[in-house]
Amino acid sequence: MDYSLKDYYRSCRVRIWEAGIPESALRLLFCEKLDCGMAELALLMRDKQLSRDWVRAFEELFKRLIQGEPVQYILGRAWFWGLKLKVSPDVLIPRPETEQLLELALRYCDDDDRVLDCCTGSGAIALALKIQRPDAEVHASDISAAALQIARENASDLQVELTFHQCDLFPDNGLGYDLIVSNPPYVSQAEYEDLEAVVKDNEPASALISGEEGLDHIRRILELAPSHLADEGILCLEHGEKQQQQIIREAVAKGWEVEFAGQDLAQKDRFLVLKYNHHQ
Repeated sequence: MDYSLKDYYRSCRVRIWEAGIPESALRLLFCEKLDCGMAELALLMRDKQLSRDWVRAFEELFKRLIQGEPVQYILGRAWFWGLKLKVSPDVLIPRPETEQLLELALRYCDDDDRVLDCCTGSGAIALALKIQRPDAEVHASDISAAALQIARENASDLQVELTFHQCDLFPDNGLGYDLIVSNPPYVSQAEYEDLEAVVKDNEPASALISGEEGLDHIRRILELAPSHLADEGILCLEHGEKQQQQIIREAVAKGWEVEFAGQDLAQKDRFLVLKYNHHQ
């Protein structure tokens, strides 16, 4: 017995509504398993029939979705800047606001710059930046060996050449970077307790939490980055929505100059571009 795609999709939609799962996740799951785009899915709804075996296999994945597992982890991949990336519970799922961090970094990145993506995770920023600036020398660091393995696989899949470093923030290689870009952990302990279950139960806490105030990593970056920046080098940071003014105060006190302070698409303070005055 075959199933009508239209009827089966509707029944799944009712079940995800009851579970509080966004329909966008369901559509993504259907598109991946039918090997089609969103527009094509709407066309297939008219007369596509599904076999019993297809539905049985889909139900196994659908159960995980209903139980709150992110669709990106179920599929083992996520999209960033038009790139299909491998992801696993060892790395954060790339967020739309981090695409804005990349856009910001590209404004300050010349073709032949030496760049470090600090706390690279899946490698999303470093990979997209290297593709946009193929003549740049792009390095990527992370403390997690498991995260770096995912980043290396993504670089291999995309045939992009990066230099990887397993280290706590900055590699000890004596290089001066023209641009350091970082989306570090910046969630406070209290904020973490209030995060949605889908994030708390699935994504790596070590890539989210940064001490009591959520500022431990950023404070260390502000302290250590000057010795890893070339003269006139730039630091691009993503941070928590309530942290910008505090970071600016601490950065200025350490000798940094604010080049840019910006918001994400939801009008929340999210980005800083800082330059260190090496000659003060």
